[in-house]
Amino acid sequence: MSFTSNSNMSLPAIPGTMNISYLFQFLFLAQSMLQPTAMITLEQAIDEFFVAKHAAHFSPNTINDYSLTMRRFKEFIGPEIPISEISVSHVRSFLAQLPVSAKTALNAHVALSSLWTWALTEGVVADHVVRRVEPPKPESRLIIPYSLDDVRRLLAAIDRDAERNRAILLFLLDTGVRASELTGIQLCDLRGESVTVLGKGSKEREVPLSERTLRAVLDYLALRRHTNKNSPLFAVKGGGPMNRHTLRRMLERLGKRAGVPDTHPHRFRHTFAVNYLRNGGDAISLQKLLGHSTLDMVKRYVLLAAGDLAAIHRRASPVGNWKL
Repeated sequence: MSFTSNSNMSLPAIPGTMNISYLFQFLFLAQSMLQPTAMITLEQAIDEFFVAKHAAHFSPNTINDYSLTMRRFKEFIGPEIPISEISVSHVRSFLAQLPVSAKTALNAHVALSSLWTWALTEGVVADHVVRRVEPPKPESRLIIPYSLDDVRRLLAAIDRDAERNRAILLFLLDTGVRASELTGIQLCDLRGESVTVLGKGSKEREVPLSERTLRAVLDYLALRRHTNKNSPLFAVKGGGPMNRHTLRRMLERLGKRAGVPDTHPHRFRHTFAVNYLRNGGDAISLQKLLGHSTLDMVKRYVLLAAGDLAAIHRRASPVGNWKL
């Protein structure tokens, strides 16, 4: 299906003296060149949009997130409405009725914006209506890292798949990788004392591993059978890769057993970041390790770690250390 406009049409030359009928013909042809060739329904546009995203090798997680938004949007507005007839009011009403957090609503806004960017480029719509809808502002959630006692209790609560789950906990705590990044790591990505991580925007980065984490990973891998370089680093029964939902459920179950509330993968990322700074790491290297494109999130970790400044000053002050 092609959504291109009639750009191959050629306008007749304008004569020096132009009568009314010729003027109307000229204006009609000019308008037809600027309009889409057909009324494309929302469902048709979404189908072609995903073809384009698959061709561009968008990550499976991004495709899945976009798919959820598109399904909800079709259910809300109807799949047969021409996409060119969808208005700012439609988009705003859809976002307003979503029974989700502001962060998830923002993700929906991003997904719809991507659809309209594609549609505008393809000539399917003449206006990017989503850009005229103010994006939801996610709430600023309090960052609460795990304590040492929390982590010890989680490790002690491991009862099944012990070697794998212990290796996962240490890996998350040691690297600060996202859930989707951890589940995408393959055996070939493990390179000595570091691992190659594919982050957001398909950007690769090297993340070091501590000796204890590497030992836990190797102990787990020693139990695996029938693996190759493309096998997942952390697998489910049968050897297939974990997904982020499986990982989250596993950690939630551990949290309940250990009596550690709010146990989820991203909290390990927070814990790594805060303790990295508390133990002498700097903000710039932390940004690289976490794969952040800006320092905005790192600044929040810096402020949280700054709560220990008094203790750090007592340890680091030359007056105190030199006993002047």
